[in-house]
Amino acid sequence: MDPLTCRILRAAALAVGVATAPALPALEFSPCELVPPGGVAGPRAQCATLSVAEDRARPEGRRIELAIARIEPRRRPAQPDPLLFLAGGPGQSALESYGQVAPAFRELLADRAVVLVDQRGTGRSHPLRCDLPDSSDPTAPLPDAAMLAGLARDCLAGLDAEVAHYTTRDYLADLEAVREALGVRQWNLVGGSYGTRVALSYIQAHPERVRSAVLDGVVPQDVALGQDHGAFLDAALAAQFARCRADAACAGAFGDPAATLAELRRRYRETPTTVIIPDPRSHRPIEVALNHETLAGTVRMFAYSPEYTALLPLLLHQAREGDPQPLLAQARILFADLEDMIAHGMQLSVGCSEDAPWLNPSADDDSLIGADLVGFMRAQCSVWPVPRAPGAFKQPVDSELPVLLLSGEFDPVTPPAYAERALATLANARHLVAPGQGHIVMTRGCMPTLVARFVRAGEVAAIGDADCLDTLAPWPFYLDFNGSAP
Repeated sequence: MDPLTCRILRAAALAVGVATAPALPALEFSPCELVPPGGVAGPRAQCATLSVAEDRARPEGRRIELAIARIEPRRRPAQPDPLLFLAGGPGQSALESYGQVAPAFRELLADRAVVLVDQRGTGRSHPLRCDLPDSSDPTAPLPDAAMLAGLARDCLAGLDAEVAHYTTRDYLADLEAVREALGVRQWNLVGGSYGTRVALSYIQAHPERVRSAVLDGVVPQDVALGQDHGAFLDAALAAQFARCRADAACAGAFGDPAATLAELRRRYRETPTTVIIPDPRSHRPIEVALNHETLAGTVRMFAYSPEYTALLPLLLHQAREGDPQPLLAQARILFADLEDMIAHGMQLSVGCSEDAPWLNPSADDDSLIGADLVGFMRAQCSVWPVPRAPGAFKQPVDSELPVLLLSGEFDPVTPPAYAERALATLANARHLVAPGQGHIVMTRGCMPTLVARFVRAGEVAAIGDADCLDTLAPWPFYLDFNGSAP
């Protein structure tokens, strides 16, 4: 992102929680726009930076700049306890991804500010980005453990950072420094996906600094993220494909999508090939690989949102009939967007410290993505120099703080079962499931209103009746590229 060049305003005039929080002179804010990668516009905010030591044990060493943004409330005086949005990934920028979830904060912005802090290693906070190989290259060999370890070494060599200091625990210390600089006594945490781990970790480390927490797409503290991805993806796909079989129009047009996927898996594993497609961005013809790995990765990405899942029976049917170009073109868009959003080096620092030591690959895993994700992570982590997270960090979080947990019924990566697991040790919590939805549901249907009720009161009981969620439903299946049946 380009440097901010707008007029600088003193933090004292713009401090979060102006009504009661003391204004500190450490931060200077200026107007900015939170434009996502590849975008042309985004939400307006006030932006600043805070200098912190990369290694807090050596404060005289390298310093890095944390990027901070604040979206102002519509009314003054503001409530003294702002919302702190914690992005997912790991590796996603809070400043860049806020626009995707902004509708969830609209009601709360009436009298509360929203604060965003790019986690160190992401976005504008000393990002740990790596040049990854083009996954669409049909001539590239499929990566084995040695190749993946080599890619990680190349990534590490190109980074100007001590990657051991880019874990969740380091982020917690950064958030405390930001809180003190802003003069905030307590946060209302809102975390999505990996951001829920950050929120739970913050509750674990600094419970007195948290007023409430909203966890969307919950990652329990005691799981190794990635271990269950294969089983969860297969379960989500099975449920969605069962819907198609039960729908006369979908079944009539495509038969059984599960059988179609199984046939394509066999075909592309036994006879991988290449396909010419027009690049969705440049419109130039490009050659892309069509193999089992391409298919599995594409289907996995489609399963995250109900809108994309609704396309799967159509796209799989076309691929079986000899026209895989639409499937691959959509996949290229999704993967390009993902590479723009995720700082892979930071993702490795978190995953290699907090998940890889607890992963157990299974040789008989026949799920769509199999043990690939586990194997990929373990291979890269074998050369990534980060410390293993302490055992206490991986313990379930016991808390009596008010916590609202959110899940999508068909979430392929953090399903409702994960939220139920975390709920078992949260004494003052409630779990809401959004029918028919996928990963991250805080913007869906009436969910923003329910979240607003909870945060305003700081009490789970204030949510009241959540029957409005019953209006949510799965996206109707596309029967052709014009949409679903009338």
